[in-house]
Order: sequence, then C-alpha cells, then structure tokens
Amino acid sequence: MACSTSIAAAVAAGLAALRACAVLGLAALLSAGASSAPVAVVPLPAGEVDAASAADCADAPSRAEAGPLARLACVRAWIARARAVPDRVPAALLDGLIGETLDASIRRADPAHVAAVDALVDELERRGGRSPLRTAARSWVRQLNGRFQEAGSLPRGDPAIDVSVFPRLVPLPAGASASAPRAWDWRWQADGRGGTLVERAIDLAQGARLVVFAAPNCHFCAQAAAEIDADPGLADAVARHASWLIRPFSGLDGTAMQDWQAAHPRLPMAVVLDPAGWPLPPRYGTPHFLFLRDGRVVKTLTGWPPGAVRSLREGLAAIGVAVPPA
Repeated sequence: MACSTSIAAAVAAGLAALRACAVLGLAALLSAGASSAPVAVVPLPAGEVDAASAADCADAPSRAEAGPLARLACVRAWIARARAVPDRVPAALLDGLIGETLDASIRRADPAHVAAVDALVDELERRGGRSPLRTAARSWVRQLNGRFQEAGSLPRGDPAIDVSVFPRLVPLPAGASASAPRAWDWRWQADGRGGTLVERAIDLAQGARLVVFAAPNCHFCAQAAAEIDADPGLADAVARHASWLIRPFSGLDGTAMQDWQAAHPRLPMAVVLDPAGWPLPPRYGTPHFLFLRDGRVVKTLTGWPPGAVRSLREGLAAIGVAVPPA
C-alpha cells in the first residue's frame, strides 16, 4: 500500500492524514464540513477561457493535463465566472482548483502555479472565506515552486496546520553541473534546531541508482525503511545506491524530518525544491521506488505491499546490484 494524494482519502481521514500519510487532499480539507451538497459545476463559455489555452476548464482530468499557463487561464476564467454567478460556483470548487494546482506543482515548478493559488485564495477571502489551510496554501505553493525563501517571509498561519520551517539555504557554487538534478541535505545545529539546507547535484546518468520519493510521516515509508534496516545485505545495497527524497507538498516539517533521520541514519531523506530533472511519477504517492541504470528507469515499485522486500531485491537485481541472501 502507498500514501497517495487522494482527495477522497483526505476527506475520510481528516487533517491527520495530511501529516501521517503524505496525503495532499488540501481541496477536500479546505471545504470539509462546509456542505454535504453536490457541487454543481457550471460549464464555462468558450469566450471566457484564454484563447491560448487548449484546456477544458470544466473537466478536472483535462485540467490535470494542462500546462501551468493553461491552468492559470482556467483559474482566472473560473474566478470571473464566480463573480458573475457566485451562487453557482461554490467555494468547494475553487478550493478544488487550489488542490489541483498544488498537485501539479509537485511534478513541475512554475510561477504560474503561484499566481493561480494566490488568485484563488484572494477570491475566497474576498468572499469572507479566510481559513488557516488557505493561508498555508500560499506558503506551500511557494515551497513547491522554487520560492522557498519567499515562503518563509509570509505571515505564519496556524502552527497546528502549517508546521513549515525555513532553514538557511546553501546553494551549490556557481558553475556546478547544470544537468544533474538537485536535492538539499538538512544539516541541523548541535541543539537540533534550525540548521541549513545544503544543495548537491545527484548524477542519475551513470551506473545503478535507486530513487525513492518518500515522506517522513508516511507510515508505509516508515515500514519500508524498517524492513530494509532489518535486512543487513539489503540495507547496505540501498544505502550505497539510493537517494531518499521528499517534495514539501504540505510544508517542510523539521520535526518529522529530524525524527526520520534519527530513526533511519543510513537512509537520510533530502529535500527536492526544484523537480527539474527528477523522474517524478504521474501520480505522486509515497513510497515510490525508481530503479535506474545509466539514466533509464528500468523498473518501479509503488507503495509497500506484502512481499515488497522481494520486489525491492528484484528491482535492484534489474539494475545490476547484487544483494546477498537475507
């Protein structure tokens, strides 16, 4: 099983799921309890959609395929529609667009995503719909779209919802390899607080690599790490070849990250602030294992179902990594 970005799962599990299972689900959580009535979607007249956008703005699956600028055009069209007929465009629909934009931001960073979320939150607040989750969305979308320091300068929301921390960034020196994807290693201070995020490039183009997208509060990720740690030969192979990574989709939780590193010192988790160059899956769920050989994805494993240790061993074998028997 895997922790996923299922909005339905978030409705069922509530806010705790956002922390415990890496569930995005922001749209559902934003509007949970507001109304149990079905959302009546009003089709947008073609003239209200930017002519440059080929997206069907009334259809969520089509919006999921839209690029950032087309998504922003859809958002602006829905906001215009909301102001023209507010009783036919409920807040839940606009919240849904926030959730969709955050989900799209996990796989691709773009300034248009930030503009879209800001416009939606502005419109909802104009309606009198200020909420801690919507305030947090402004920060989260910046953390996902390469504006980490800007996110840290925003007014803080409810600390029970947005647990984001903003360590000092130490980027790679000018002239470092521009082709390799980047990740940031967290270096804590001696007292376990603050610290820095230190950027490094990770070469996926040569040899055998295992990329694991995970989250420190995902119980399936913790189960995977525990079972790997319990198998010395497998743990050694994973430690030598793997990069464990997180996209800060609901803020960068310093306490959870520190707890993970303490529990799994051989499987440190780095932060991906810019997804460029990373082979992110079409639907982000954790854990997600990608087995690469010379830059090519040979095999994948999503979640941590029964028998996953054997699947992990098979994936490593497929990229030429020998693992001794358990």
